This record gives sequence, C-alpha cells and structure tokens, in this order.
Amino acid sequence: MSSPRAVLILPSTSLGGAERMVIRLTNNLAENNVDTHLIMLTNDGALSDSIANNVTTHTLNVKRARNAPFSLYNAVRPLRPDVLFSSHARLNFVTVGLRKILPGSPRVVIREASNPIADMAIQQTTRIYGPLYKWLYPRADALVCQSQQMVADFDTLMGRRLENIVQIYNPARPDMIAANASDTPSPFTTPATHQLLTCGSLTHRKGYDLLLNALAPLKQSGVDFRLTLLGDGPERESLEALCNSLGLREHVHFNGQTMDNTPWYLHADVFIQPSRIEGLPNTVIEAMACGTPVVATDCPGGTRELLQHGKNGLLAETENVAALTEAVETLLATQDQYPADAVRSSVSHLHPDTVFPRFRKTILGPLFSD
Repeated sequence: MSSPRAVLILPSTSLGGAERMVIRLTNNLAENNVDTHLIMLTNDGALSDSIANNVTTHTLNVKRARNAPFSLYNAVRPLRPDVLFSSHARLNFVTVGLRKILPGSPRVVIREASNPIADMAIQQTTRIYGPLYKWLYPRADALVCQSQQMVADFDTLMGRRLENIVQIYNPARPDMIAANASDTPSPFTTPATHQLLTCGSLTHRKGYDLLLNALAPLKQSGVDFRLTLLGDGPERESLEALCNSLGLREHVHFNGQTMDNTPWYLHADVFIQPSRIEGLPNTVIEAMACGTPVVATDCPGGTRELLQHGKNGLLAETENVAALTEAVETLLATQDQYPADAVRSSVSHLHPDTVFPRFRKTILGPLFSD
C-alpha cells in the first residue's frame, strides 16, 4: 500500500510561531511515512533550513494569499494529494475553496492560528472575514483549534458548535524539555539581579508598550533588572522611543530575532507575555518547557489554559499596566516558589509524543495508522 500524500500550505518561512509550528508538523508527518509536500507562497525566510530533507518543497513566489488561488491550484492539482492542510486564515479560505475543483476531492484540514473574533476586531476585518468564516470553515473535514477558548470563540461566531472542530494544543519542543541551564552558556551579557525576557513580533497586539510602562515603576523603586526583547517588527522604532522616554534605556535590550531562544529561556528569571490577544502562545509553552516561570496577561486566547496561577507563573489583567507591574514584582519576590522541575512538569501533557499523534490522526483521518 502506498503512503498517503499530504500537502501543507504555508505563507512564508519567516520567524513566526505559526510558521515554526507548521514546519514542525510537516517534518513529523514526513518522519511517519507520509509522502509530505510543503507549498509556500514565499521561501526566503530564516526557517527554510529547518524543513526536513524528506519533505518535498514547492515555492509559488506569490506575496499575498489573495493572489495565490490560481498558482496554488496549479501546484496542488498534479500532486493529487489525499489531504490538504493550512494554518493561516486567508490561506484556509483558499484551501477550503479549492477542494471542489481538485481531482479526487481531497480531505481538507485547517488550523486556526488566532482567536477569530478578537483578531477580526483588531484588524477591522469583521465585515469581510466574518461571512467567509461562516461559509467556508464548516466545509472543512476538520478545524483544529489550539485552545478551548478558541473553540468557544467559534461557537459564538457560528452560533453553534461545529461538528468538525478538534481541539489540540501545540506541543512543547523536546530539546527544550531536556535542556539544562548548567550545560548552556548564558546569553545575557549585561549583569543584573533579575534577567527578564520576552519575545515575539514587535506589533501592537503583543503589548510591548504595556510592558515597558509596567517596568518603569520597578526602575523607580530601585529594582535591578534587565529586560531582553527577542524579535523584530514594525513597532520597534516607536518602542525604542518609548523606552528612552521612560528612562529605561539602560534596563532594556532590543536583541532582534533569534533562531533558537532556548539559552535565553534557560537563563531568564522570568518570561513575560504582555499580549492583547493570543491564539496559543508558543513562547509561553517554550519558556515553561525550559523551567522558566511566566507572567502573562489574561488576554483573549489560550494563555490562561497554560498558566496555572501560583504554580508556573502569574496572570495579570489585560491592558492593565499596574496589574502587570504588580505581577512582575510579586514573581520576582517569590522566585523560589517556582522550581524549574515544577514549571516543566506543568506542560508535560504537551510532550510531542502525545500531541503529534493526535495531529496525524486528525490530518490523515481514515488514512491514519500508527
């Protein structure tokens, strides 16, 4: 019997959480005897080298999903896949739409990367995307939601529970679970009593302006800390200006993007996620897998499903600067109550050996065998 053929669709190989997750999933399918093809709109990002050699790649050289349908159809049709998979809303719309005109009517599985209602509100796309969600998403064979909150969001958006919804958390990385700080040199070059860490795209939705404002009172009260931001994005210049205006220039380091954040997680005292909206934050999972406690905002998304208040970190009210300040201060004062082993164990249910088989079963459907 021939191996099932899966085609996964990705907008780019840029350093994003969703992109990393799809490439990990692609590699896992290929490792498990699936004839795996990855079609990318563009392939000029830093994650290109992380695609496994046994994955066949195809690049469309198309910048935007709205310009991709014709090129995507021409790329997918000759492959005659058993299953199509996509994980970005705009490409999800295209992927579901292609099914009717592709030979063999392949199984279509889509994964949502964010909470649709809050995401549309931030991007002001509700009038455009709302009807597309309602029309196209029920037509997929499976809709993977990253969190229970995302499932609830779809219940609200659709006015009912979709029969095709499957909830699967993102997996932790096994190398992070096994990593030890004693085996890894610290990347923090500037000494400080408290090394704080955050990472992600420097955009409004990530809330780094809130974090900088929350840290200003710590400086005023004499706390010796240094915050390192791993990531880049359109708000970097404005965030650096805000940092200077708050007098935090000596306390904050904009490090830019990194391929592997593991050493930073291992040697940070606290990881902070100040987001206004999240799907399921991979960075929080990664920090916990490395044994680092987390302070996070209780924003729309799955963060509260990961963070066990008082066990692996603390939750703060979204967009409440004072609450974020208090949470950081409290965790710094009680760090000994968050031993690395306990923090790691809080995400043990997200081990790849548990999560990836669920993904394979959902994607392959009746073709799944393990």
